[in-house]
Amino acid sequence: MPPDDRRYVVIFGTEITKDMVEADPVWPKGKKATDADLSDFTMKLHSKYEADAVKSVNGMKEEYGNGISTLVTIYNATGRTVKYQKAHDWSGHMWKYSADDEILNGQWSVFLHVHTSGAARGSVAAVVYRVEDQDCDMFLGWDSPFTGDPSVYVEAREKDHWPGEGSWSHMEWLLEKAGSTDSSNGAGHHITASTGDNSSPVARFLLA
Repeated sequence: MPPDDRRYVVIFGTEITKDMVEADPVWPKGKKATDADLSDFTMKLHSKYEADAVKSVNGMKEEYGNGISTLVTIYNATGRTVKYQKAHDWSGHMWKYSADDEILNGQWSVFLHVHTSGAARGSVAAVVYRVEDQDCDMFLGWDSPFTGDPSVYVEAREKDHWPGEGSWSHMEWLLEKAGSTDSSNGAGHHITASTGDNSSPVARFLLA
């Protein structure tokens, strides 16, 4: 669990619901919103708090100081709450604040992952979130290496896929081969990801 003395906001935005979709002035009067409608509506609002989320994680980086790190930002537009399942570090560790236990639909979550102090290694890790009440786990991976270009890799699969048949060593291999952008469709959901080109990039994950 995250410590109680958090200096930064790590969750931005409030939950977006079907009632909010149906209350929108441009929404057809009397029409009921579907899960897909809610996801689409939520994704269109992703920019509302994105700048605040990036500012907060940049503040974490400034306090942390020099050294390779990854500034992770996650937006949930799945239409449901996503819940933290597990994480895996191939190189480095979370700085101060762990990944959030849950991210409501319409919220941004941020955290900083840093390299191991004193080691000539990068920030390479992943988190897995589960879409609540659905058979879908989402793998979000990032590689900000000591040398070379940063990369991101994502997959949407059935729940409990990791680390089973999708072993951590295999996921590391996929991440090392990946580029600065990636996307995945699976188990009824979609993920897109991108990362910057510096030694401490912002890794951006959009879940839909």
